[in-house]
Amino acid sequence: MKTVNIKEFNILAYNYSSDTPLFIAILGGIATGKSHVIRTHDFSSYVVVDFDDIMMKYGFNDYTKSGPQWTKAMEETDTLMSSLKKKKVPIVSQGTGGSYKWLKYRLEDSRAHGYRTAMLHIHAPLDQAYSQNMRRRMNGQHYVQDHHLHLIETSAMRAKCNFNVLYREEPQLVDYICEYDNTIKN
Repeated sequence: MKTVNIKEFNILAYNYSSDTPLFIAILGGIATGKSHVIRTHDFSSYVVVDFDDIMMKYGFNDYTKSGPQWTKAMEETDTLMSSLKKKKVPIVSQGTGGSYKWLKYRLEDSRAHGYRTAMLHIHAPLDQAYSQNMRRRMNGQHYVQDHHLHLIETSAMRAKCNFNVLYREEPQLVDYICEYDNTIKN
């Protein structure tokens, strides 16, 4: 496993080999800027699998795990990932990384399909994440509802913890790791 900075990570992602494609898990707390990082760095040769987008398709616009939409979104994500991996397509999987079991499975399954793997952890200050959540709400996007605001902090802590545990305790699953501070500078 190799630790790289964001510039090295971009070069690595751009120069993937079709013989050994790259599976990138982009994780971070809710509203930390995962989508922003994808938009502002060159992942154009990758298929981006965004669990939030799949949930929205089923009318699921908050971050609580319940209901048939959640199950449908998980099933669709699994089906899509399996299809892409059979074709050896480079993949960016975007999500909070809040489930250690889910993240570990994605990395193991990618390895089993002959992929190199990378984890990119996105960090942003909590006040910035809360502000982004409010902007999403005002723009009619998916957001954390007021009675679940604790999920913003919880998701950030879980993402960081799972990132750290995976690369320390399961180094054979990850070829490259990168931590990216997405703090907005004024």
